[in-house]
Amino acid sequence: MSRLTRRLVVLCFLLTLAVLSVMPGHTQGEDDEPGEYLAVISGCMHCHSPVEGPVFSGGVVQWNDRIFYAPNLTPARNGPAVWDDEAVRRAITTGIAADNRQLAPVMPYLYYNGMADADVGAVVGFINGLEPVETDPQPVNNPADVLLPTPPDPTVGVNRPDPVDQVAYGRYLVQDVMACGRCHTPSLPDGQPAPSRLLVGGQAFSGEWGIVYASNLTPSRVTGIGTFRDEEIILAIVDGQHPDGRPIYAMPWQAYSDIAAGDIQAVMVYLRSLSPIDNEVPPAELREGYEYYPATRAQPVSPLGVAVAILALLLAGAAVIYMAVQQTRRAQHVRQTDWVAYFDDVFSQTSRPSPDTEDNQPEEPPA
Repeated sequence: MSRLTRRLVVLCFLLTLAVLSVMPGHTQGEDDEPGEYLAVISGCMHCHSPVEGPVFSGGVVQWNDRIFYAPNLTPARNGPAVWDDEAVRRAITTGIAADNRQLAPVMPYLYYNGMADADVGAVVGFINGLEPVETDPQPVNNPADVLLPTPPDPTVGVNRPDPVDQVAYGRYLVQDVMACGRCHTPSLPDGQPAPSRLLVGGQAFSGEWGIVYASNLTPSRVTGIGTFRDEEIILAIVDGQHPDGRPIYAMPWQAYSDIAAGDIQAVMVYLRSLSPIDNEVPPAELREGYEYYPATRAQPVSPLGVAVAILALLLAGAAVIYMAVQQTRRAQHVRQTDWVAYFDDVFSQTSRPSPDTEDNQPEEPPA
């Protein structure tokens, strides 16, 4: 590789890092609005927003063949954001509402219970700062026939792991923020997550699409993600594309599409660090018409996709610049060379006998 080529490659790399450094939410702790970022990637916006309408103004969630109503989180008269901060914090981390009702476990408070104090506070602060959206009162959820786990105790003094430790930080994101275990970790008879079956998948989720099963996220090469490339796993998380080509349903990948590049890398490192557990997961049973995404499906724009596109453009531009420089140098060489003198010299050298030839000429006989 020439010096010019090396310099261009280094330049492309530095420019890519510069682009990533100014993109929104490139790391969790450095985002201008950490509460908003956390409220998005933790699934709050996904569940608490209508299909069409103002975000965080309430939504409908289908879970285990049941319909649940996620309340309006804006500071509206009928929303929980009118509770005091401690009541909102308790609902998030213990599943106990302000009126002491226990929330259905579709709200993953068993996992949010491990969220860092500062991150819970940032989410609560973000909710308090939302513009009020007045909506009609929702039906009251009746979890009477739903297994309610023992609510976790309130937690205090929980700190976010240092992102430098990608395994610990990735575990924090997967378990305590994104709450992946809610769907990918089987439950014990009492509704608590099974610690020995962490992220092995297998739970069924039904909807208009048919029936899908949570994937085994351990690095098992037989039934898990052990044979998947990193880019396949990332596309599944941020764009809802299963490695076998089908759409992913029931998983809130739309929320994860905004995850920061550094955070998705930590998630990958953590998942790869898990002990592989073989757990055969049934294939999806999709209804006709749901095997593929509609051609008009809007593709979410993620930081990773933007970074890859920018890097590809930079590399293509570097290649064009390199070829242009080489072509310019050749053209300058052609213009600056005295071709008449050059060929005269070449012809004179080819017509002049070599010393070896002169030495081998037979001597003239003496006269």
